[in-house]
Amino acid sequence: MRGREPGMGLANAGLRRVGEDQLTAAMIALASQYGRYGYRRITAMLNQLGLKVGKDRVQRIWRRMGLKSTTTTEATGPPVAQRGFVYSLRPERSNHVWSWNFVAAVTHDGRRLKILTLLDEHTRECLALWVWNSS
Repeated sequence: MRGREPGMGLANAGLRRVGEDQLTAAMIALASQYGRYGYRRITAMLNQLGLKVGKDRVQRIWRRMGLKSTTTTEATGPPVAQRGFVYSLRPERSNHVWSWNFVAAVTHDGRRLKILTLLDEHTRECLALWVWNSS
């Protein structure tokens, strides 16, 4: 019976969730201001602000809200969120979204080939294949 009077009828789980909305709002504010910080650093910042909270609770809320820290594509490149590649388009109709990929292959006599594939994301149809020697 730590932290409450006996016989109040409050469970420990109910006491633990007090301030969940305030904590979530503070986490969203910090995550939007410091996009590169993960849940551990956000936990330290919340503790500095006076919200005494453990990293496990912050990580649970972090995952539930779907927050992610931005990453850099190259060592010198800007964060991905600044370049506008945070979301991908969902195909709504044929010829709306295409994707391309390079595939490497080796023939039976040891020659190396590169293949560029072009796909329609909606119909999953292969629109084109370009093959060339890579040696």
